[in-house]
Amino acid sequence: MEPLSDQPTPSAASVPSAPGRSSTDEGLSLRVLLILGFTGVFLLWLASAFVLVQRMADADRRGAELRQRFLENDRALSTISTKTLQSWVSMRDALGAPASAAASKDEVLAGRDEVERALDAYELRETSEEEGRAWYALERELEAYWATILPVFTDPRGAAAAAIPARALLSSQVMPKRLTIVRILDQIHVLNDLAFGAEQTELSGVRADLRAQVWRTSAIAGLFGVMIAVLATRHAGRLEGRIRDQHAQAIAHRGELGRLSNKLLVAQEDERRRIARELHDEVGQALGAIKLELAVAERRLGSGDGELAEARAIADGALESVRELSRLLHPSILDDLGLPDSTASYLQHFTRRTGIRTELHVDRLAGRLDTDLEVCAYRVIQEAVTNVGRHAAASNCTVRLERLDNALRVAVEDDGTGFTPGTLRSAQHFGLGLISLRERVAGLGGTLDVTSAAGRGTCVTANLPLAAAS
Repeated sequence: MEPLSDQPTPSAASVPSAPGRSSTDEGLSLRVLLILGFTGVFLLWLASAFVLVQRMADADRRGAELRQRFLENDRALSTISTKTLQSWVSMRDALGAPASAAASKDEVLAGRDEVERALDAYELRETSEEEGRAWYALERELEAYWATILPVFTDPRGAAAAAIPARALLSSQVMPKRLTIVRILDQIHVLNDLAFGAEQTELSGVRADLRAQVWRTSAIAGLFGVMIAVLATRHAGRLEGRIRDQHAQAIAHRGELGRLSNKLLVAQEDERRRIARELHDEVGQALGAIKLELAVAERRLGSGDGELAEARAIADGALESVRELSRLLHPSILDDLGLPDSTASYLQHFTRRTGIRTELHVDRLAGRLDTDLEVCAYRVIQEAVTNVGRHAAASNCTVRLERLDNALRVAVEDDGTGFTPGTLRSAQHFGLGLISLRERVAGLGGTLDVTSAAGRGTCVTANLPLAAAS
């Protein structure tokens, strides 16, 4: 007979998942949200940065152009002022030294050409009407100025003959015209400075707008980032809360399954005890009575009746089978004498049945233990020893019962072939019996460990708390 301990029991590993969207889907949604959000922020920042860089480059280019125009205009005004002064000096020198009149004339003509080029090089601002009026006045004064001094060098009588009227012309017309030209040049120079300053101020405003736009873009991007972070945090918080709820539900379900498993085990043990009692009291007594009646009939008829002897032998075998089945279901000796004696009796029957030598070592286990604790320990021994007989191919089996300070340690060790944990052989070695044992041991708050190696035997160890059993 084999112990009826391989019946499946509910396992906490089969807890149903909570309804609704799975955590994987929620995590995927959160990941997609973060990727899309931060990608959008990055693209917004990249596009804004590109536009701002272009505008800043345009502003720098415009600033360089304004500065270049200011310098060229200033250079043109300086050229006009310098050449008009040189022409006045040349005219004065020619009047004082007639021999140098030809050279002075060449200088005046060259200066006039440079003044003309400077006039062409000057770039008027269309937005400044005052500068335009001053520039046109300058052109008229320069035309009058050149018209006044050039005849002095082209008089056919020569510079000496024209010296007296030329000096009068120098003081009455040339000098006032030159002063007028200088005054107009100063006015245009001031207008050029003012226009350049206004343009620089405008450009500074553009740069300030660009800087403000940079800050606005950064603020918008940062705001979007914060919004995305807040949304992601809230989403993660909801996901975390849902996971906590699912975890709490799983724990509650696991607890319910554990309680249900314990109730089933208790009911199973009670049912085994009742069946064992019925077999022992009812069937066993009936078979015993049949055996006695057969013995009486055999004595009355004489010992030569072989059929009665065969019937009595069958009754003996049936009675022994009922007793063995009763012991396997629930040994009465466990209730009467306790765990060590019932274990010793079971190991004796196991040795007679399988031929495997067994040893029992009991340490500090003089008194009785709680009934549930003794039943659990006995079932661990029964299942482990049965597996030794089925699968281990062992010659010796050792069972140890040791009472610790706060726990009962049960160890079943054999010298069989062993197995590699996690292989198919290990699953076949224990099957549902190990699951049932784990549930039974866990119901008392204990632990069950199985250690084995190929060729080195197997050891099953259960630690059962003493306080938890009561």
